Parts: sequence; C-alpha cells; structure tokens
Amino acid sequence: MIDGYWLEEGIANEIVAIGRNHGVSPYLFLLDADQRERVYHEKLVSFGMLEFRKSRRNDPRFRQVETVECSKDECTLALTYIDELDRLLPFKEEAEAAFGGRLHCHLMKDYYIENQYFLEFGHPLASKSEGLQLWAKHMGADPAEICVFGDHVNDLGLFEAGGRRIAVANSHEEILKLADEVIDSNDEDGVAKYIDRFMIRQLKK
Repeated sequence: MIDGYWLEEGIANEIVAIGRNHGVSPYLFLLDADQRERVYHEKLVSFGMLEFRKSRRNDPRFRQVETVECSKDECTLALTYIDELDRLLPFKEEAEAAFGGRLHCHLMKDYYIENQYFLEFGHPLASKSEGLQLWAKHMGADPAEICVFGDHVNDLGLFEAGGRRIAVANSHEEILKLADEVIDSNDEDGVAKYIDRFMIRQLKK
C-alpha cells in the first residue's frame, strides 16, 4: 500500500448499525493489519449477497465472521450491500442524512444479478477517478496517457480522468457514449483479449 483514502472506523461502524435497522448486512472490504485485502461478511441469507459470493467462489479474500465490525487496526475500503431497491434506498437516504460530505455513497442497478441493486459506502475521495490520479502521481505519469476500462456508471469518473477509454460491449449506455473504443463483452473476456493484443504489438516493436 502506497496511498489511499479509508472510511473512518467510527462512521463505518455506525453505517453497519444503520444497515442492521434496515435488515441488511454488508461485505466489508478492507486491508488487515498486514495489508492483506480481506472481505468480511456475516452468514449470507439474501439472494443478491449469495449470488455475489457464488460468482467469487474461489476468492481467498472472503471470510465469514460472527459480526461485521470495523477495527482501528484495519483500513476500511468500502461497505458493500446487494439487495432490492426498496430495501436499500431508505438505508442510503438515512446514512447520507447522518454523514453528508463525510461519506461517498453510490447506488446502482447490479448488471449481473437480476432485480438487485448495489449500494457502496466509502471515503469521499475513495473513487476510481481519485485512485487513478493518485496512482499516476506515484508513477510519474499523466492520467491522459493511461488507458482505462469500464462497464457501468461507477466508471464515469474513471472515464473522465483517464486517457483512452475502452468499454466492453455490454456496458451501460452512458459508458458507451464516452468510449473511444468498444471491445468484446465481459462474458467474452474482452479486456483480457484487448490487453493480450496490446502486449503482442508491444513485443513486435
């Protein structure tokens, strides 16, 4: 870890508590005391949360815990909830009313799980756009020289900050409008194929 923005421990735990009142619990994305990425979750019962876990069946980061709680020894990256809109929307509104500008909140339709929505809480500056700019600064690069990939509205900031903008074929219409190039879909390994072609061209130079 060289840089970043972390959600304040106290705020994170209060959001978890508000979520409990709305009948939902999160995936807690964090860096542990040894800077290893972990994803903590309680016993999964909702359809959306279960489907998300199934799609990452062999991911070693995931750990089931008795109770999700943010610790001072860990860096909270994000709290992520997946559920139906009518359950998440009042939760989002209550959390935003409580913390205002001290919190970044993003709600969008889940592209891959039918009738489910994706709600994420993080530090106000913990965005893909800010992350790209931090990384570029440390690498001594101009963000305009960086190629970025996206598929959904949470990538809009990334597309605005980056250079060449690549969208997979099954992207949200707003991403497709901004794209410099559209490649094969996620289901067709579009990004991997693009990078493979790029690396072959580089080796031939």
